[in-house]
Amino acid sequence: MESGARTNHLKLLDVTKTHSTITACAFSHEYRLYLVVTSLFKFVFLNEHFAVVTMLDMSELSTVNFVHWNDSQKQIVTAGIKGIFIHNFSYKSKYKAKLAATIDAAGKYISVELVKKRLLEPTVPWIKGMKVDVRNSIIMTWSQGQLPGASKDGQKLGNGATFNKSSVCFNWLNSKPPNGSDNGARPEHDIDEQTVRNTIEAVRKLINQALLTQGIVEGTNEVLKCVEEKTILMVVMATDIADKKFVRNFLSKTTTLNTQVIEIGTRDDLGAWLGHCKYDRLKNPIKIQPVTLFAIRDYGDEFETYQTIKKFMKQQRVMKQNQTGDLIALYNDVMDYGEQIIDVLVLIEFRYFLVSTDEGNIYVFKYVQSGRLEPQKRLIHTFSGHNKTVSHLSALKDFPHLFMSVSLDGSVRIWSLESFTHLYTIEIPGILQFANILSRGQHILSQTQDHCQLHNVHMILENYLNAESQVLAIEPGYNQLTDKEAGAVGFTISVCQDNSAIIKDIACSAAAYDKTTLYPPPSAQTIKKIVYSTVLDRLVLLLSSSTVCIYKRVKETALLEKILDPSEIKDCEMKRAFS
Repeated sequence: MESGARTNHLKLLDVTKTHSTITACAFSHEYRLYLVVTSLFKFVFLNEHFAVVTMLDMSELSTVNFVHWNDSQKQIVTAGIKGIFIHNFSYKSKYKAKLAATIDAAGKYISVELVKKRLLEPTVPWIKGMKVDVRNSIIMTWSQGQLPGASKDGQKLGNGATFNKSSVCFNWLNSKPPNGSDNGARPEHDIDEQTVRNTIEAVRKLINQALLTQGIVEGTNEVLKCVEEKTILMVVMATDIADKKFVRNFLSKTTTLNTQVIEIGTRDDLGAWLGHCKYDRLKNPIKIQPVTLFAIRDYGDEFETYQTIKKFMKQQRVMKQNQTGDLIALYNDVMDYGEQIIDVLVLIEFRYFLVSTDEGNIYVFKYVQSGRLEPQKRLIHTFSGHNKTVSHLSALKDFPHLFMSVSLDGSVRIWSLESFTHLYTIEIPGILQFANILSRGQHILSQTQDHCQLHNVHMILENYLNAESQVLAIEPGYNQLTDKEAGAVGFTISVCQDNSAIIKDIACSAAAYDKTTLYPPPSAQTIKKIVYSTVLDRLVLLLSSSTVCIYKRVKETALLEKILDPSEIKDCEMKRAFS
Protein backbone atom coordinates (compact mmCIF):
# COMPACT_ATOMS: atom_id res chain seq x y z
CA MET A 1 0.00 0.00 0.00
CA GLU A 2 2.91 2.37 0.71
CA SER A 3 4.07 2.10 -2.92
CA GLY A 4 0.66 3.15 -4.20
CA ALA A 5 0.22 -0.05 -6.17
CA ARG A 6 -3.36 -1.17 -6.82
CA THR A 7 -4.15 -4.18 -4.64
CA ASN A 8 -7.59 -5.04 -5.99
CA HIS A 9 -10.37 -3.70 -8.15
CA LEU A 10 -14.04 -4.35 -8.78
CA LYS A 11 -16.26 -3.89 -11.81
CA LEU A 12 -19.59 -2.53 -10.61
CA LEU A 13 -21.35 -4.12 -13.57
CA ASP A 14 -20.42 -7.58 -12.27
CA VAL A 15 -22.17 -6.80 -8.98
CA THR A 16 -25.29 -4.85 -9.95
CA LYS A 17 -25.75 -6.55 -13.36
CA THR A 18 -26.72 -3.13 -14.73
CA HIS A 19 -24.82 -0.06 -15.86
CA SER A 20 -24.56 2.39 -12.98
CA THR A 21 -22.10 4.80 -11.41
CA ILE A 22 -20.78 5.16 -7.87
CA THR A 23 -22.22 8.21 -6.11
CA ALA A 24 -20.62 7.70 -2.67
CA CYS A 25 -18.48 5.24 -0.74
CA ALA A 26 -17.20 4.73 2.81
CA PHE A 27 -15.11 2.27 4.81
CA SER A 28 -15.66 0.90 8.33
CA HIS A 29 -12.42 0.33 10.23
CA GLU A 30 -14.33 -1.48 12.97
CA TYR A 31 -16.18 -3.95 10.72
CA ARG A 32 -13.67 -3.99 7.82
CA LEU A 33 -16.39 -3.36 5.25
CA TYR A 34 -16.82 -1.01 2.29
CA LEU A 35 -20.16 0.63 1.55
CA VAL A 36 -20.63 1.57 -2.11
CA VAL A 37 -23.70 3.60 -3.09
CA THR A 38 -24.77 3.48 -6.73
CA SER A 39 -26.82 5.75 -8.97
CA LEU A 40 -29.49 3.04 -9.08
CA PHE A 41 -30.10 3.48 -5.33
CA LYS A 42 -28.25 0.33 -4.26
CA PHE A 43 -26.24 0.00 -1.04
CA VAL A 44 -23.50 -2.56 -1.77
CA PHE A 45 -21.52 -3.86 1.23
CA LEU A 46 -18.14 -5.38 0.35
CA ASN A 47 -15.46 -6.98 2.47
CA GLU A 48 -11.75 -6.20 2.11
CA HIS A 49 -11.45 -8.70 -0.75
CA PHE A 50 -14.26 -6.86 -2.61
CA ALA A 51 -16.57 -9.82 -2.17
CA VAL A 52 -20.22 -8.76 -2.00
CA VAL A 53 -21.61 -9.29 1.50
CA THR A 54 -25.03 -7.66 1.14
CA MET A 55 -26.77 -5.53 -1.47
CA LEU A 56 -29.80 -3.50 -0.37
CA ASP A 57 -32.34 -1.59 -2.45
CA MET A 58 -32.64 1.93 -0.97
CA SER A 59 -34.93 3.46 -3.59
CA GLU A 60 -36.86 5.36 -0.92
CA LEU A 61 -33.77 7.54 -0.37
CA SER A 62 -33.41 8.38 -4.08
CA THR A 63 -29.91 9.68 -4.93
CA VAL A 64 -27.35 9.59 -2.11
CA ASN A 65 -24.20 11.65 -2.76
CA PHE A 66 -22.49 11.50 0.64
CA VAL A 67 -22.04 8.73 3.19
CA HIS A 68 -20.15 8.37 6.49
CA TRP A 69 -19.73 5.22 8.58
CA ASN A 70 -20.03 6.02 12.29
CA ASP A 71 -18.49 2.96 13.91
CA SER A 72 -18.84 4.19 17.50
CA GLN A 73 -22.64 3.96 17.40
CA LYS A 74 -23.11 1.35 14.65
CA GLN A 75 -24.64 3.92 12.35
CA ILE A 76 -24.36 5.15 8.78
CA VAL A 77 -24.98 8.81 7.90
CA THR A 78 -26.22 9.55 4.38
CA ALA A 79 -27.07 12.80 2.61
CA GLY A 80 -28.65 13.40 -0.77
CA ILE A 81 -31.76 14.59 -2.54
CA LYS A 82 -34.19 13.76 0.27
CA GLY A 83 -32.08 15.11 3.14
CA ILE A 84 -29.84 13.69 5.87
CA PHE A 85 -30.55 10.26 7.32
CA ILE A 86 -29.00 8.23 10.12
CA HIS A 87 -29.30 4.46 9.67
CA ASN A 88 -28.72 1.93 12.45
CA PHE A 89 -27.19 -1.26 11.16
CA SER A 90 -26.83 -4.78 12.46
CA TYR A 91 -23.62 -6.72 11.78
CA LYS A 92 -23.58 -10.51 12.11
CA SER A 93 -20.69 -12.84 11.40
CA LYS A 94 -19.44 -16.26 12.37
CA TYR A 95 -16.06 -14.68 13.09
CA LYS A 96 -14.86 -11.42 14.56
CA ALA A 97 -14.71 -8.59 12.03
CA LYS A 98 -10.91 -8.44 11.83
CA LEU A 99 -10.61 -12.21 11.40
CA ALA A 100 -13.44 -12.49 8.90
CA ALA A 101 -11.40 -10.83 6.14
CA THR A 102 -8.79 -13.58 6.45
CA ILE A 103 -10.89 -16.63 7.28
CA ASP A 104 -14.05 -15.77 5.33
CA ALA A 105 -12.62 -14.13 2.19
CA ALA A 106 -15.82 -14.77 0.22
CA GLY A 107 -17.97 -13.10 2.89
CA LYS A 108 -20.40 -16.03 3.12
CA TYR A 109 -20.83 -15.78 6.88
CA ILE A 110 -21.25 -12.00 7.07
CA SER A 111 -24.60 -10.23 6.93
CA VAL A 112 -25.45 -6.57 7.33
CA GLU A 113 -28.95 -5.23 7.83
CA LEU A 114 -30.20 -1.65 8.16
CA VAL A 115 -32.72 -1.93 10.99
CA LYS A 116 -33.78 1.67 11.47
CA LYS A 117 -33.47 5.03 9.74
CA ARG A 118 -34.26 8.55 10.89
CA LEU A 119 -34.54 11.79 8.94
CA LEU A 120 -32.55 14.54 10.63
CA GLU A 121 -34.03 17.90 11.41
CA PRO A 122 -34.40 20.20 9.55
CA THR A 123 -35.49 18.55 6.30
CA VAL A 124 -33.11 20.05 3.73
CA PRO A 125 -33.76 18.86 0.17
CA TRP A 126 -30.84 18.07 -2.09
CA ILE A 127 -27.79 18.30 0.13
CA LYS A 128 -24.91 19.72 -1.93
CA GLY A 129 -22.17 18.83 0.56
CA MET A 130 -21.56 16.88 3.75
CA LYS A 131 -18.52 16.76 6.01
CA VAL A 132 -18.20 14.90 9.30
CA ASP A 133 -15.95 16.30 12.03
CA VAL A 134 -15.32 13.18 14.12
CA ARG A 135 -13.08 15.04 16.58
CA ASN A 136 -15.83 17.47 17.56
CA SER A 137 -18.66 15.00 16.81
CA ILE A 138 -20.41 17.29 14.31
CA ILE A 139 -22.19 16.60 11.01
CA MET A 140 -21.86 19.60 8.67
CA THR A 141 -24.12 19.85 5.63
CA TRP A 142 -24.91 22.61 3.19
CA SER A 143 -27.36 23.30 0.41
CA GLN A 144 -26.96 25.81 -2.36
CA GLY A 145 -29.02 27.92 -4.72
CA GLN A 146 -32.68 28.85 -5.06
CA LEU A 147 -34.99 25.87 -4.89
CA PRO A 148 -37.43 25.24 -7.78
CA GLY A 149 -40.34 27.65 -7.52
CA ALA A 150 -38.72 29.66 -4.72
CA SER A 151 -39.61 33.31 -4.41
CA LYS A 152 -37.00 36.02 -4.54
CA ASP A 153 -37.02 36.37 -0.77
CA GLY A 154 -36.79 32.66 -0.10
CA GLN A 155 -39.06 29.65 0.11
CA LYS A 156 -40.76 28.03 3.07
CA LEU A 157 -40.45 24.30 3.06
CA GLY A 158 -42.10 21.57 5.09
CA ASN A 159 -41.50 21.34 8.82
CA GLY A 160 -41.25 25.12 9.07
CA ALA A 161 -37.70 25.40 7.71
CA THR A 162 -36.81 28.28 5.38
CA PHE A 163 -33.99 28.17 2.84
CA ASN A 164 -32.81 30.76 0.39
CA LYS A 165 -29.58 31.06 -1.59
CA SER A 166 -27.47 28.91 0.69
CA SER A 167 -27.63 27.34 4.13
CA VAL A 168 -25.22 25.56 6.45
CA CYS A 169 -26.54 23.09 9.02
CA PHE A 170 -24.80 21.47 12.00
CA ASN A 171 -26.01 18.31 13.77
CA TRP A 172 -24.44 16.16 16.46
CA LEU A 173 -22.76 13.04 15.13
CA ASN A 174 -22.87 11.22 18.48
CA SER A 175 -24.89 12.04 21.57
CA LYS A 176 -24.94 15.72 22.42
CA PRO A 177 -22.04 16.52 24.76
CA PRO A 178 -23.46 17.90 28.02
CA ASN A 179 -20.70 20.46 28.60
CA GLY A 180 -19.00 20.84 25.23
CA SER A 181 -15.89 18.98 26.33
CA ASP A 182 -17.23 15.44 26.33
CA ASN A 183 -17.31 14.15 22.77
CA GLY A 184 -17.79 10.50 23.66
CA ALA A 185 -20.62 8.50 22.24
CA ARG A 186 -23.48 7.26 24.35
CA PRO A 187 -25.95 4.54 23.41
CA GLU A 188 -29.39 5.66 22.36
CA HIS A 189 -32.27 4.45 24.50
CA ASP A 190 -35.51 3.09 23.07
CA ILE A 191 -38.69 2.88 25.16
CA ASP A 192 -40.20 -0.59 24.89
CA GLU A 193 -43.69 -1.07 23.49
CA GLN A 194 -45.17 -2.36 26.74
CA THR A 195 -44.14 0.82 28.55
CA VAL A 196 -45.73 2.91 25.81
CA ARG A 197 -49.00 0.91 26.03
CA ASN A 198 -49.09 1.26 29.82
CA THR A 199 -48.48 5.00 29.55
CA ILE A 200 -51.26 5.42 26.96
CA GLU A 201 -53.68 3.68 29.32
CA ALA A 202 -52.54 5.96 32.14
CA VAL A 203 -53.01 9.07 30.00
CA ARG A 204 -56.52 8.00 28.97
CA LYS A 205 -57.38 7.28 32.60
CA LEU A 206 -56.16 10.74 33.62
CA ILE A 207 -58.15 12.32 30.75
CA ASN A 208 -61.37 10.63 31.90
CA GLN A 209 -60.76 11.89 35.43
CA ALA A 210 -60.10 15.44 34.16
CA LEU A 211 -63.17 15.47 31.89
CA LEU A 212 -65.40 14.90 34.90
CA THR A 213 -63.97 17.94 36.69
CA GLN A 214 -63.54 20.17 33.60
CA GLY A 215 -59.80 19.86 34.00
CA ILE A 216 -58.98 19.75 30.28
CA VAL A 217 -57.66 22.86 28.46
CA GLU A 218 -57.90 22.76 24.65
CA GLY A 219 -56.68 25.15 21.98
CA THR A 220 -53.07 26.20 21.45
CA ASN A 221 -53.58 29.78 22.61
CA GLU A 222 -55.45 28.72 25.74
CA VAL A 223 -52.78 26.15 26.57
CA LEU A 224 -49.99 28.70 26.09
CA LYS A 225 -51.83 31.13 28.36
CA CYS A 226 -52.10 28.48 31.06
CA VAL A 227 -48.42 27.60 30.61
CA GLU A 228 -47.46 31.23 31.21
CA GLU A 229 -49.77 31.44 34.23
CA LYS A 230 -48.51 28.06 35.49
CA THR A 231 -52.05 26.80 36.18
CA ILE A 232 -51.75 23.34 34.59
CA LEU A 233 -50.16 20.05 35.58
CA MET A 234 -48.88 18.93 32.17
CA VAL A 235 -49.31 19.20 28.39
CA VAL A 236 -50.10 16.22 26.15
CA MET A 237 -48.67 16.72 22.63
CA ALA A 238 -49.06 14.56 19.52
CA THR A 239 -45.96 12.99 17.98
CA ASP A 240 -46.90 13.55 14.32
CA ILE A 241 -47.05 17.35 14.18
CA ALA A 242 -45.78 18.43 10.75
CA ASP A 243 -44.66 21.92 11.77
CA LYS A 244 -41.39 21.11 13.55
CA LYS A 245 -40.59 24.78 14.06
CA PHE A 246 -43.77 25.16 16.09
CA VAL A 247 -42.82 22.09 18.12
CA ARG A 248 -39.36 23.51 18.86
CA ASN A 249 -40.79 26.89 19.85
CA PHE A 250 -43.42 25.34 22.09
CA LEU A 251 -41.00 22.94 23.79
CA SER A 252 -38.51 25.75 24.28
CA LYS A 253 -41.14 27.85 26.01
CA THR A 254 -42.40 25.03 28.24
CA THR A 255 -38.83 24.16 29.20
CA THR A 256 -38.16 27.78 30.15
CA LEU A 257 -41.33 27.90 32.27
CA ASN A 258 -40.65 24.43 33.73
CA THR A 259 -43.86 22.89 32.39
CA GLN A 260 -44.10 19.11 31.92
CA VAL A 261 -44.82 17.89 28.38
CA ILE A 262 -45.51 14.31 27.29
CA GLU A 263 -45.30 13.50 23.57
CA ILE A 264 -47.44 10.45 22.92
CA GLY A 265 -50.01 9.29 20.38
CA THR A 266 -50.96 10.80 17.04
CA ARG A 267 -53.23 13.78 16.44
CA ASP A 268 -56.07 11.36 15.69
CA ASP A 269 -55.34 9.48 18.93
CA LEU A 270 -55.59 12.69 20.95
CA GLY A 271 -58.85 13.61 19.22
CA ALA A 272 -60.34 10.17 19.96
CA TRP A 273 -59.20 10.26 23.64
CA LEU A 274 -60.97 13.58 24.10
CA GLY A 275 -64.12 12.27 22.42
CA HIS A 276 -63.94 14.45 19.30
CA CYS A 277 -65.23 11.65 17.07
CA LYS A 278 -68.07 9.32 16.25
CA TYR A 279 -68.17 5.54 16.70
CA ASP A 280 -69.16 2.69 14.42
CA ARG A 281 -71.10 -0.42 15.43
CA LEU A 282 -67.97 -2.00 16.88
CA LYS A 283 -67.33 1.17 18.91
CA ASN A 284 -64.27 2.05 16.89
CA PRO A 285 -63.69 5.82 16.54
CA ILE A 286 -64.50 7.29 13.10
CA LYS A 287 -64.65 10.84 11.71
CA ILE A 288 -62.03 11.93 14.23
CA GLN A 289 -61.26 15.63 14.68
CA PRO A 290 -57.46 15.77 15.08
CA VAL A 291 -56.01 17.51 18.13
CA THR A 292 -52.43 18.80 18.23
CA LEU A 293 -52.16 19.28 21.99
CA PHE A 294 -54.11 19.88 25.17
CA ALA A 295 -53.40 20.42 28.84
CA ILE A 296 -54.50 18.68 32.04
CA ARG A 297 -54.96 20.85 35.13
CA ASP A 298 -54.47 18.23 37.87
CA TYR A 299 -54.43 14.49 38.48
CA GLY A 300 -57.27 14.44 41.05
CA ASP A 301 -57.40 11.07 42.80
CA GLU A 302 -55.18 9.35 40.22
CA PHE A 303 -51.80 9.82 41.92
CA GLU A 304 -50.43 6.40 40.92
CA THR A 305 -51.54 6.97 37.35
CA TYR A 306 -49.76 10.29 37.32
CA GLN A 307 -46.56 8.64 38.61
CA THR A 308 -46.63 6.20 35.67
CA ILE A 309 -46.87 9.11 33.24
CA LYS A 310 -44.14 11.01 35.07
CA LYS A 311 -41.78 8.03 34.79
CA PHE A 312 -42.43 7.87 31.05
CA MET A 313 -41.72 11.60 30.64
CA LYS A 314 -38.39 11.11 32.42
CA GLN A 315 -37.47 8.28 30.05
CA GLN A 316 -38.48 10.46 27.13
CA ARG A 317 -36.21 13.27 28.31
CA VAL A 318 -33.25 10.90 28.66
CA MET A 319 -33.88 9.51 25.18
CA LYS A 320 -33.92 13.03 23.68
CA GLN A 321 -30.75 14.05 25.47
CA ASN A 322 -28.94 11.02 24.05
CA GLN A 323 -30.32 11.42 20.54
CA THR A 324 -27.74 11.23 17.79
CA GLY A 325 -28.38 13.76 15.03
CA ASP A 326 -29.85 16.53 17.19
CA LEU A 327 -29.80 19.93 15.52
CA ILE A 328 -27.08 22.28 16.76
CA ALA A 329 -27.67 25.27 14.49
CA LEU A 330 -28.96 26.21 11.06
CA TYR A 331 -27.60 29.29 9.27
CA ASN A 332 -29.46 30.62 6.25
CA ASP A 333 -28.20 32.98 3.54
CA VAL A 334 -24.55 32.18 4.25
CA MET A 335 -23.48 33.07 0.71
CA ASP A 336 -25.15 36.10 -0.80
CA TYR A 337 -22.48 36.76 -3.39
CA GLY A 338 -23.27 34.26 -6.13
CA GLU A 339 -20.50 31.91 -5.00
CA GLN A 340 -20.87 28.17 -4.47
CA ILE A 341 -20.05 26.61 -1.09
CA ILE A 342 -17.38 23.93 -1.49
CA ASP A 343 -16.30 23.09 2.08
CA VAL A 344 -17.02 24.03 5.69
CA LEU A 345 -14.77 23.94 8.76
CA VAL A 346 -15.75 24.48 12.41
CA LEU A 347 -13.22 25.79 14.93
CA ILE A 348 -14.91 25.52 18.32
CA GLU A 349 -12.02 27.15 20.19
CA PHE A 350 -12.65 30.43 18.34
CA ARG A 351 -16.41 29.97 17.85
CA TYR A 352 -15.80 30.28 14.10
CA PHE A 353 -17.05 28.41 11.12
CA LEU A 354 -15.24 28.84 7.80
CA VAL A 355 -16.70 28.49 4.31
CA SER A 356 -14.64 28.01 1.15
CA THR A 357 -16.02 28.78 -2.30
CA ASP A 358 -15.54 28.02 -5.98
CA GLU A 359 -14.00 31.47 -6.56
CA GLY A 360 -11.08 30.88 -4.20
CA ASN A 361 -12.34 32.86 -1.20
CA ILE A 362 -12.52 31.69 2.41
CA TYR A 363 -15.09 33.39 4.63
CA VAL A 364 -14.78 33.40 8.41
CA PHE A 365 -18.04 33.66 10.38
CA LYS A 366 -18.34 34.22 14.11
CA TYR A 367 -21.32 32.28 15.44
CA VAL A 368 -23.34 33.23 18.49
CA GLN A 369 -25.56 30.50 19.90
CA SER A 370 -28.35 32.79 21.14
CA GLY A 371 -30.82 29.98 21.68
CA ARG A 372 -31.28 26.87 19.59
CA LEU A 373 -33.86 28.28 17.22
CA GLU A 374 -32.32 31.45 15.83
CA PRO A 375 -28.52 31.28 16.04
CA GLN A 376 -26.70 34.38 14.87
CA LYS A 377 -23.67 34.65 12.57
CA ARG A 378 -21.39 37.52 11.65
CA LEU A 379 -18.88 37.72 8.82
CA ILE A 380 -15.62 38.91 10.37
CA HIS A 381 -12.97 38.27 7.70
CA THR A 382 -12.38 37.09 4.13
CA PHE A 383 -9.15 35.29 3.18
CA SER A 384 -8.09 35.82 -0.43
CA GLY A 385 -5.15 34.28 -2.25
CA HIS A 386 -6.38 31.22 -4.12
CA ASN A 387 -7.52 31.89 -7.68
CA LYS A 388 -9.46 28.65 -8.19
CA THR A 389 -11.86 26.46 -6.21
CA VAL A 390 -10.79 25.87 -2.60
CA SER A 391 -11.63 22.19 -2.40
CA HIS A 392 -10.85 21.49 1.27
CA LEU A 393 -10.26 23.17 4.62
CA SER A 394 -8.62 21.53 7.62
CA ALA A 395 -7.52 22.38 11.13
CA LEU A 396 -3.88 21.65 11.89
CA LYS A 397 -2.70 19.17 14.47
CA ASP A 398 -1.00 20.87 17.45
CA PHE A 399 -1.70 24.35 16.00
CA PRO A 400 -5.24 25.39 17.03
CA HIS A 401 -4.81 28.98 15.79
CA LEU A 402 -3.88 27.90 12.25
CA PHE A 403 -5.77 26.21 9.44
CA MET A 404 -4.85 24.84 6.02
CA SER A 405 -6.56 25.18 2.65
CA VAL A 406 -5.92 23.38 -0.63
CA SER A 407 -7.07 24.67 -4.00
CA LEU A 408 -7.28 23.45 -7.58
CA ASP A 409 -4.82 26.25 -8.43
CA GLY A 410 -2.15 23.84 -7.16
CA SER A 411 -1.37 25.57 -3.87
CA VAL A 412 -1.70 24.60 -0.24
CA ARG A 413 -1.88 27.64 2.04
CA ILE A 414 -1.55 28.02 5.79
CA TRP A 415 -3.47 30.85 7.48
CA SER A 416 -3.47 32.40 10.94
CA LEU A 417 -6.71 33.08 12.81
CA GLU A 418 -4.92 35.24 15.36
CA SER A 419 -3.49 37.81 12.94
CA PHE A 420 -5.82 36.92 10.00
CA THR A 421 -2.83 36.66 7.68
CA HIS A 422 -1.45 34.22 5.13
CA LEU A 423 1.66 32.51 6.49
CA TYR A 424 2.98 30.04 3.94
CA THR A 425 2.30 28.44 0.57
CA ILE A 426 3.17 24.93 -0.62
CA GLU A 427 3.01 24.32 -4.36
CA ILE A 428 1.68 21.03 -5.81
CA PRO A 429 2.89 20.25 -9.35
CA GLY A 430 0.47 19.56 -12.16
CA ILE A 431 -3.01 20.73 -13.15
CA LEU A 432 -5.21 19.51 -10.33
CA GLN A 433 -8.68 18.08 -10.78
CA PHE A 434 -9.10 17.09 -7.13
CA ALA A 435 -7.27 17.83 -3.88
CA ASN A 436 -7.97 16.92 -0.28
CA ILE A 437 -6.27 17.33 3.11
CA LEU A 438 -5.90 14.22 5.27
CA SER A 439 -4.96 13.57 8.91
CA ARG A 440 -5.41 17.20 9.98
CA GLY A 441 -2.77 18.62 7.67
CA GLN A 442 -0.26 15.76 7.65
CA HIS A 443 -1.03 14.52 4.11
CA ILE A 444 -2.32 16.00 0.85
CA LEU A 445 -4.11 13.81 -1.70
CA SER A 446 -4.13 15.26 -5.20
CA GLN A 447 -5.34 14.07 -8.58
CA THR A 448 -4.33 15.23 -12.04
CA GLN A 449 -5.61 13.97 -15.37
CA ASP A 450 -3.40 10.88 -15.42
CA HIS A 451 -2.34 10.08 -11.84
CA CYS A 452 -2.96 10.49 -8.12
CA GLN A 453 -0.37 11.59 -5.58
CA LEU A 454 -0.19 11.38 -1.78
CA HIS A 455 2.06 14.10 -0.35
CA ASN A 456 3.52 14.09 3.16
CA VAL A 457 3.44 17.48 4.86
CA HIS A 458 6.09 17.92 7.53
CA MET A 459 4.90 20.17 10.32
CA ILE A 460 7.76 22.68 10.27
CA LEU A 461 5.66 25.70 11.20
CA GLU A 462 7.84 26.69 14.15
CA ASN A 463 10.51 28.10 11.83
CA TYR A 464 8.60 31.06 10.53
CA LEU A 465 6.48 31.42 13.66
CA ASN A 466 9.67 32.03 15.63
CA ALA A 467 11.24 34.24 12.96
CA GLU A 468 11.10 37.98 13.46
CA SER A 469 10.96 38.79 9.77
CA GLN A 470 9.59 37.39 6.55
CA VAL A 471 10.88 33.97 5.45
CA LEU A 472 12.54 34.02 2.03
CA ALA A 473 13.35 30.32 1.71
CA ILE A 474 12.85 27.17 3.71
CA GLU A 475 14.20 23.70 3.02
CA PRO A 476 14.15 20.29 4.72
CA GLY A 477 17.38 18.83 6.09
CA TYR A 478 18.42 15.21 6.55
CA ASN A 479 20.88 13.74 9.05
CA GLN A 480 21.83 10.85 6.75
CA LEU A 481 21.51 9.98 3.10
CA THR A 482 19.17 7.11 3.94
CA ASP A 483 16.89 9.59 5.73
CA LYS A 484 16.60 11.60 2.54
CA GLU A 485 15.67 8.52 0.54
CA ALA A 486 13.04 7.64 3.16
CA GLY A 487 11.75 11.21 3.36
CA ALA A 488 12.54 11.42 7.10
CA VAL A 489 13.17 15.11 7.74
CA GLY A 490 15.59 15.63 10.64
CA PHE A 491 15.76 19.42 10.68
CA THR A 492 14.77 22.46 8.64
CA ILE A 493 16.71 25.46 7.38
CA SER A 494 15.10 28.80 6.64
CA VAL A 495 16.47 32.19 5.54
CA CYS A 496 14.68 35.36 6.61
CA GLN A 497 14.58 38.85 5.18
CA ASP A 498 16.86 40.18 7.94
CA ASN A 499 19.65 37.90 6.61
CA SER A 500 19.27 35.42 9.42
CA ALA A 501 19.20 31.65 9.01
CA ILE A 502 17.27 29.38 11.36
CA ILE A 503 18.12 25.71 11.85
CA LYS A 504 15.41 23.79 13.68
CA ASP A 505 15.53 20.18 14.84
CA ILE A 506 12.18 18.49 14.17
CA ALA A 507 12.38 16.43 17.37
CA CYS A 508 12.92 19.47 19.63
CA SER A 509 10.34 21.88 21.00
CA ALA A 510 9.26 25.05 19.20
CA ALA A 511 11.58 27.19 21.34
CA ALA A 512 14.68 25.06 20.62
CA TYR A 513 16.34 26.34 17.45
CA ASP A 514 19.65 27.88 16.29
CA LYS A 515 19.58 31.33 14.74
CA THR A 516 22.57 32.51 12.71
CA THR A 517 23.09 35.82 10.91
CA LEU A 518 24.60 35.63 7.41
CA TYR A 519 27.47 38.07 6.92
CA PRO A 520 27.85 39.57 4.48
CA PRO A 521 24.33 39.03 3.11
CA PRO A 522 23.96 37.19 -0.23
CA SER A 523 23.58 40.43 -2.22
CA ALA A 524 20.26 41.27 -3.84
CA GLN A 525 19.94 37.94 -5.59
CA THR A 526 16.99 35.69 -4.76
CA ILE A 527 17.84 32.56 -2.80
CA LYS A 528 16.75 29.51 -4.82
CA LYS A 529 18.05 26.77 -2.54
CA ILE A 530 19.63 26.49 0.89
CA VAL A 531 21.41 23.41 2.26
CA TYR A 532 23.09 22.78 5.60
CA SER A 533 25.79 20.15 6.19
CA THR A 534 25.79 18.79 9.73
CA VAL A 535 29.25 17.23 9.19
CA LEU A 536 30.97 20.33 7.79
CA ASP A 537 28.80 22.81 9.68
CA ARG A 538 28.38 24.85 6.50
CA LEU A 539 25.41 26.64 4.93
CA VAL A 540 25.30 26.43 1.13
CA LEU A 541 23.12 28.92 -0.76
CA LEU A 542 22.22 28.75 -4.44
CA LEU A 543 21.24 32.18 -5.79
CA SER A 544 19.08 33.05 -8.79
CA SER A 545 22.23 34.03 -10.71
CA SER A 546 23.47 30.39 -10.31
CA THR A 547 26.14 31.63 -7.90
CA VAL A 548 26.84 29.40 -4.89
CA CYS A 549 27.69 30.98 -1.53
CA ILE A 550 29.25 28.91 1.26
CA TYR A 551 28.96 30.19 4.82
CA LYS A 552 30.81 28.89 7.84
CA ARG A 553 28.96 29.07 11.14
CA VAL A 554 30.83 30.82 13.94
CA LYS A 555 28.57 31.00 17.01
CA GLU A 556 25.70 33.35 16.10
CA THR A 557 27.23 34.53 12.84
CA ALA A 558 27.74 32.71 9.54
CA LEU A 559 30.75 34.18 7.73
CA LEU A 560 31.02 34.04 3.96
CA GLU A 561 33.79 31.55 3.25
CA LYS A 562 33.66 31.12 -0.51
CA ILE A 563 31.75 32.31 -3.57
CA LEU A 564 31.60 30.01 -6.54
CA ASP A 565 30.89 31.56 -9.91
CA PRO A 566 28.71 29.42 -12.23
CA SER A 567 31.76 28.81 -14.41
CA GLU A 568 33.62 27.34 -11.42
CA ILE A 569 30.95 24.80 -10.53
CA LYS A 570 31.68 21.42 -12.09
CA ASP A 571 30.04 18.03 -11.92
CA CYS A 572 31.61 14.66 -11.07
CA GLU A 573 33.14 14.47 -14.58
CA MET A 574 34.76 17.89 -14.08
CA LYS A 575 32.45 19.45 -16.64
CA ARG A 576 30.74 22.78 -16.11
CA ALA A 577 27.47 22.25 -14.23
CA PHE A 578 25.93 25.46 -15.59
CA SER A 579 26.18 26.41 -19.23
